[in-house]
Amino acid sequence: MHDNELNKKIEYFDNLKSKREKWNQRWDELKRYVCPQTERNKVIFDSTSIGSLVHQ
Repeated sequence: MHDNELNKKIEYFDNLKSKREKWNQRWDELKRYVCPQTERNKVIFDSTSIGSLVHQ
């Protein structure tokens, strides 16, 4: 009796996991095409202080 419930839960989580992996793949593709500039800006902000950005 409990096996069936357990199997349903396992199946549910497997589905969630595979959906998330598919979305991650799509998101990686989107990021490649849509926001290389955004990624670069993020790196700039992570590696520079605000003071040096103001004085450029």
